[in-house]
Amino acid sequence: MPGVRHLSLMKVGRILAAVTIGCSLVVMSPAQQAELGRAGDDVRLSRDRPSVYLTFVRVARARPLRPGQSGERVWLRLHNNTRWRISVPAFDVPEGYGDAVPAYEVRALPRPRGRNRGDCPLPIRGGPKLASIVELGLGVSMDFSIPVEHLCRNLYIAIQFNYGWEDTDDVADGREAQHYIYFYGRQVPGIER
Repeated sequence: MPGVRHLSLMKVGRILAAVTIGCSLVVMSPAQQAELGRAGDDVRLSRDRPSVYLTFVRVARARPLRPGQSGERVWLRLHNNTRWRISVPAFDVPEGYGDAVPAYEVRALPRPRGRNRGDCPLPIRGGPKLASIVELGLGVSMDFSIPVEHLCRNLYIAIQFNYGWEDTDDVADGREAQHYIYFYGRQVPGIER
């Protein structure tokens, strides 16, 4: 027939495939946008703060808990700023020293060459046996204190924590990620060391 174009079966198949894909994209688009909206929701309670963080509270005198410690302690606050609980390995302490003391490691900053005068030595490792796992619910914080000499200008502390959905046994066995929060000696105001 004049003026009528005959489409090959192959062309018809391509056109149908293009129409099908186009229609599915239109249908999937709102669903994808809804999914992106959920994934983009912030898990932090306060969006201007990290999910888990430490803040300085004060420096105060207190009786040393162990031989060789000074009578000054730095008070810090560990904040859970997420919608999930977190767990922190901790030690029990006597009343007046905080809620508990998270298990922490004292680490030294790398030294620039030739600059080591005034650096504090790393404290001797070891201490009381781990007492418990403290769980902080959403938006909950925990106050604790540590000897001031653990936060000299060249030292910092590292505290391990886990999110509530993680299995602590898997973390200990290396099958799950380990999370740390840090606080640096240079963040303690008004102390020259």
